[in-house]
Amino acid sequence: GLRLRPAALSDPTRHRGGAMAAAAAKTRALRSRTKSISDLAEPAQSSVVQLATYFIYICAVLAGLFYDLVDLVLRRNRRRDPDGYAALVKGFDSFYSRHLASRLWNCLNNVVSSSPGAVIDVVVRERNKDGKVVLTNKHKTCLNLGSYNYLGFADDWQSTCKERVMGSLDTYGVGTCAAGMEGGTLAVHRELEERVAAFVGKEDCMIFNMGYNTNASAIPALFGKGCLIVSDTLNHCSIVNGSRASGATVRVFRHNDVE
Repeated sequence: GLRLRPAALSDPTRHRGGAMAAAAAKTRALRSRTKSISDLAEPAQSSVVQLATYFIYICAVLAGLFYDLVDLVLRRNRRRDPDGYAALVKGFDSFYSRHLASRLWNCLNNVVSSSPGAVIDVVVRERNKDGKVVLTNKHKTCLNLGSYNYLGFADDWQSTCKERVMGSLDTYGVGTCAAGMEGGTLAVHRELEERVAAFVGKEDCMIFNMGYNTNASAIPALFGKGCLIVSDTLNHCSIVNGSRASGATVRVFRHNDVE
């Protein structure tokens, strides 16, 4: 008969153990070639920039305290809330909104009075005698760098898809005001998912309302503790936030430099 040495016998357990050991070795090698997020973080600002930032912040706080002191001495109440309405914020929140955040209003939350195309009209705002920012009848033309107008519909929608857009608003409204699992999925959503799935040759698909939500929601559903995510250091923040929310181990490499 044929005699086999014990070493030649097939041992599934040993093979599985060897495969797991090889996978663990590859993971350790990958981790040795990559670095943690903190290692590849943006270089720290110089001490001069940091000191200047803190100095400006402290000056703004001191200026706010001085104005409040003057109002107290002169018995002026600039924080008066409209009659019949409770104060929205109190304490330091009120101080911050009045003396710090309000100083940035001319840079943030601009009011747009035109279609959000490549060029937009922005309403000019001014401060009244009470220090509040008010709208004027003046407008200025600005270059738009902040809209999700990737396909350019905001520029020519009235001539390309106005009738369909207005028709969909009449039929479905502006929005469902609910999550997809709680009454937020309409028949038109399922129709779109079925068409996309047929186009890419899959059984089904899931659509999201925006790209950020796609990555931030899908990544935690696909990965979890015990998983390893290898990510480019310049990946979009939606991928970064989705990876962090997943609980998986995240390793990053320098942009376009996997090796």
